[in-house]
Amino acid sequence: MTSTPPVINSAGYNEFYMGGSRSTATGTSYFTIVATLNDVALLNACSEAQDPVMISPGDGTFDLLQCFDAAIIMAPGLPELVEMHATLNGMDISPALSACMPGAPNSQNRQTYVCTGFSSLLVPGDNSLDFDFRLLNGRVLKQSVNWQLLGF
Repeated sequence: MTSTPPVINSAGYNEFYMGGSRSTATGTSYFTIVATLNDVALLNACSEAQDPVMISPGDGTFDLLQCFDAAIIMAPGLPELVEMHATLNGMDISPALSACMPGAPNSQNRQTYVCTGFSSLLVPGDNSLDFDFRLLNGRVLKQSVNWQLLGF
């Protein structure tokens, strides 16, 4: 299945016909139904629309003593990631991203990066993280996550 819908008006077939008949004691009547498609949207009932890049864990609340790594999960088919930048509560923490290592191969063919010990960067209270990811083709993807750290 393609990831983009076909352009209906250039496909040449944007009308569907259905016909039938009904026989009664007084005779047979015929009918035709014509449906014209003007637009198409491909939907996947099993999942929501996918961001080009996701941060795991997502938005959430964590205990001060809870340690976790962060993961960066890229959508399949994106060009190679060449540069990452991040801010935590407005302060540049990009040097901390040097701890991010490519993740293991996976069945979904998604580039992943695991950033070990990421929870050690957080401060008690609200932590707003903003990421910029520059791809090989020059495109920049942005993603944010909000983590609240419980503690004093």
